[in-house]
Amino acid sequence: MKASGNIHFGFDPTCCDQGLSHLQLLQYSGDLKIRDRDKMLSQAETVLNTAFSESVERVAEASTHVVPLSGGLDSRTVLAGLLDHVPKERVETVSFGMPGLYDYELSAQVADFAGVEHTQVKVTEINWSIEALERTARRTGTYSQLFEFNVYRESIYDRYPDNAVFWDGYMGDALTGAHLASEPFNEWEEACEWFCEFSRFVEPNVGNPEAAKSLLPDKPFINQSEVPYDEQLDYGVRQTCYIQPRPTESTQIFPFLEGNLPSFMLALPRQWRVDQKFFEDLLLQWKPSYFKLPTETYRGVGLGASKWRKWAQPRLVSRIHKFKSIFGNSIHPAGMYWDWNEQIRGDLRDICEELIISLANREVNISPDPAEVFESHIHGENLARTVRALCSYELYLRVSNDHS
Repeated sequence: MKASGNIHFGFDPTCCDQGLSHLQLLQYSGDLKIRDRDKMLSQAETVLNTAFSESVERVAEASTHVVPLSGGLDSRTVLAGLLDHVPKERVETVSFGMPGLYDYELSAQVADFAGVEHTQVKVTEINWSIEALERTARRTGTYSQLFEFNVYRESIYDRYPDNAVFWDGYMGDALTGAHLASEPFNEWEEACEWFCEFSRFVEPNVGNPEAAKSLLPDKPFINQSEVPYDEQLDYGVRQTCYIQPRPTESTQIFPFLEGNLPSFMLALPRQWRVDQKFFEDLLLQWKPSYFKLPTETYRGVGLGASKWRKWAQPRLVSRIHKFKSIFGNSIHPAGMYWDWNEQIRGDLRDICEELIISLANREVNISPDPAEVFESHIHGENLARTVRALCSYELYLRVSNDHS
């Protein structure tokens, strides 16, 4: 049951870090009684600037600050805030993926605008051997998406000296409202059912929500008056057990968890935070030149674009992608790293097949059946996420046996 639940999520929701201890959940000490949005935006700027100044104080002597940069908002916020306190000569950025993808292309534009040294790593240049994936599994130490984490390890953490400081936008999208349910939940069980769909990693037709739900906490971490149920599950399970455990032994700084920033964001009215609307307005007021640049969030247009343009652009990009797909393989520009479906049928096929066969031969009760999933994928059904989840589980079992 646990194995099937893990596969559904693509990570182990019962990890040892589960909970809210990583958040500063003390009552925000500032004045949030006046719901004047303009005043709140000015107050938010102060809180954000303080979070960065306090973060830098802890690593002021570091000679190299590395920001893994995507096409989204969180990493761009980290870079802009860091450069207020550290000379650009000591800051480097790195991105990974393939040409044509937003994370690969837009990050280079941002780095050029900021005037910092930038490195682009093609995913095809990464070591995709089973040995490399096992190294990533050992360093990660828990079941999670080891194919994605192998990209992090090979592209970022293994390319810089041990004394480099890595700046991460961890918890940025979550705290600023990107993951909020459409409405808050009154019952913990309802929130758990929502979470099983929200955090599903595998494709919709192959998951096991019942097994997944059985792995979630029986009761809330804290009272919902402090943190709503949907956010408790996101912060206490998904963020800690999936997003956080990256394979590195170097120093990592998470500015979004610094100082009053978490409690400030949580104290804002929920309707302001939905879809990150308050956060987007804050960024445009704080660093307009950075956030008027094209973003992945709106599929190649910046936050300063008109509401109509921000509505229309994602739909236009999707239609162009569908049209191109008629004439051959085409990865959506907002895709993660490369076309996983085709890679598993191509260059990664032998690796995945070996891992799937090994997992299928174990005495582990797993639903869906690993061999059936792999065979269906090879014959044209796009199940790359499930294949990666199954292969990662086999890698996790291998290194767990090495430690036992």
